[in-house]
Amino acid sequence: MEDLIARLRRRDAEALAALYDSTHRRAYGLALRVLSGDAAAAEDAVQEGYLAFWRQADRLSANRGSAEGLLLTIVHRRAV
Repeated sequence: MEDLIARLRRRDAEALAALYDSTHRRAYGLALRVLSGDAAAAEDAVQEGYLAFWRQADRLSANRGSAEGLLLTIVHRRAV
């Protein structure tokens, strides 16, 4: 996980793709539940969440939690 965070901090697009591949179903499911089944709004929340995550990737720290946890928090907040 520390390697992934280090790669994300360096703006490694492949690291973001790997994170997306491992988390997109969970992120979409979370947004879909929060938004009471509104698929279009859930897709928007997930897209905005990944974009916000990418914009702040340089501030990631392995000591402050997982990249996945931060991502899901951002998606949840976007959905709310």
